[in-house]
Amino acid sequence: MKTIIAWWADNHVAANLLMLGILLAGVIGYSKLERELFPTVQIPVMQVTVVWPGASPKDIEEQIVDRIEESLKDLENLDWVRSES
Repeated sequence: MKTIIAWWADNHVAANLLMLGILLAGVIGYSKLERELFPTVQIPVMQVTVVWPGASPKDIEEQIVDRIEESLKDLENLDWVRSES
């Protein structure tokens, strides 16, 4: 009983038809591939940075961070908020 590699080596037509089928599948797959010059990318991260030189962490938290967190709580698809003062 011949091995499968020996069978493909003896049957050049079958090997060429398989190669043609693989190439044809690749060309069809490539032609259906979605391509964009500038694809839209949605990054699921948002960062807000506020600088207040000379303010204490308590002032920043009370007057800035709390207000930003209050305005962000109404946003849809917001999973969590992390604040640093």
